[in-house]
Amino acid sequence: MPGRSGALSVVDGGRRVAVYEDIGGGRPAAHAKTWRGLGAILAKMHGLAPVPRPFAIAIQAAADELERQADDYPFADQFRSLIPRVRRISEQPAATIHGEINLSKVCQRPNGRPCPPRLGPGWHGPDCA
Repeated sequence: MPGRSGALSVVDGGRRVAVYEDIGGGRPAAHAKTWRGLGAILAKMHGLAPVPRPFAIAIQAAADELERQADDYPFADQFRSLIPRVRRISEQPAATIHGEINLSKVCQRPNGRPCPPRLGPGWHGPDCA
């Protein structure tokens, strides 16, 4: 729900906070209009400024744990080959992220506008309201 300033979220103590309204809805059809609507929402999400906050987990410690667990898998070499990518995460600024966008995860508000995954029908952005 928009705050008093009209913003969809606020940064408080280095964390982005948003409040969601639970509304009814359904699943959108696989039409170009649906994908255009999702694209507009994602463009706004991708345009959100990074929040200067450390990651919630210690990235290097998590990568070290992955190294220790690699031998538990029959694909240990392939597993290990991805760990440097995990280590690079800590070099990136914190940002808003989202899950995979596909129609099985997208909701549709009663007015017909689509809402992306994890935001669900409670997302109250201008392209989803």
